[in-house]
Amino acid sequence: MIDLTKRIIASILAAIITASTLSSFSGCTQQNKNEETNIESVDFKTADKVADGAILQAFCWDFNTIKESMADIAAAGFSAVQTSPINECLVGEDGGMELYGYGKWYYHYQPTDFKIGNYQLGTRDEFKAMCDEADKYGIKVIVDVIANHTTPQTDAISEDLIEAGGGSLETLYHKGNAYDLKNYGNRLECTTYKMGGLPDINTERPSYQDYFLEFLNDCIACGADGFRHDTAKHIGLPDDPKEDDGFENNFWERVTTEIDNAENMFIYGEVLQGNNDRIADYIEEIGRTTSSTYGSKIRAAISGDMVDTSAVQDYWLGDAPLNMVTWVESHDNYINEGTWYQLSNEDVILGWAIITSRKDATPLFFSRP
Repeated sequence: MIDLTKRIIASILAAIITASTLSSFSGCTQQNKNEETNIESVDFKTADKVADGAILQAFCWDFNTIKESMADIAAAGFSAVQTSPINECLVGEDGGMELYGYGKWYYHYQPTDFKIGNYQLGTRDEFKAMCDEADKYGIKVIVDVIANHTTPQTDAISEDLIEAGGGSLETLYHKGNAYDLKNYGNRLECTTYKMGGLPDINTERPSYQDYFLEFLNDCIACGADGFRHDTAKHIGLPDDPKEDDGFENNFWERVTTEIDNAENMFIYGEVLQGNNDRIADYIEEIGRTTSSTYGSKIRAAISGDMVDTSAVQDYWLGDAPLNMVTWVESHDNYINEGTWYQLSNEDVILGWAIITSRKDATPLFFSRP
């Protein structure tokens, strides 16, 4: 049985966080206004395992901001903090740092190489220092990682990544990368075609897998305790159809078993539910996934003033195991679907109280920028 006391503490104190320090940052930075906390004098109630606590999604916070906010994060009852992607990425708009304007958040999701550090979040040394600080408070660090696509600005991709992908841009990507993904119900298209204009990496190529594993292990060496795999639905499962290239659909087996300290890593995949999403199979392969439909049901219940048992009980996973990360909203919902104007901060806290009170899932709190 999960320790619900820790969950209740998190749900109550998250309201304080949202109204004060942790929601007050501008752009991709935030000023920590609290005095330095005496760690030994405070019982922070963090869970020993990520799965038994709550995760704060520190969306677009740089490493130093997270480090400086660690006492607040712990005091709010969070047992883990999730970063934005920490790999090298496209330096968009001359390195602008505005979250929605001159810079934009989505450059985080345009990798140019799989090495730690980028112009928005900070350096490898700063990431390690952040992880070291998290350890002092018993907080685990989850890294958002992107394995299946690069920036569309291919002249910015590193030579090391190209070499790992077979020596050319043509071999780095799937053959299906020549086409735009339109039919999500077609598993071959879903796992090999270009999604949203982002070139689709051939994640079955062993040399690329080796390269990506080096990146994951470097994250772990710096102090990472787990990973969120972005766009996991677009990486093939073992029995999915695939291109005739002589490789195997074994990406998930390798990145969940060949990383260092694999048995203690908290790993989950972003699998947005919809046509032929195979969510039960992704849970089996990865260990956990998101539960996007449940989040939409929570938002609908809150916004429609229909918060009763029938509205929020079902996780909408069918017969899949209840191994999932739940949210009221994610950064995709907030930005792309506009939940920022559909739900007030108070509405979000009401939804958060529901998901943190349930025993089956690990709740993630998206800190609204």
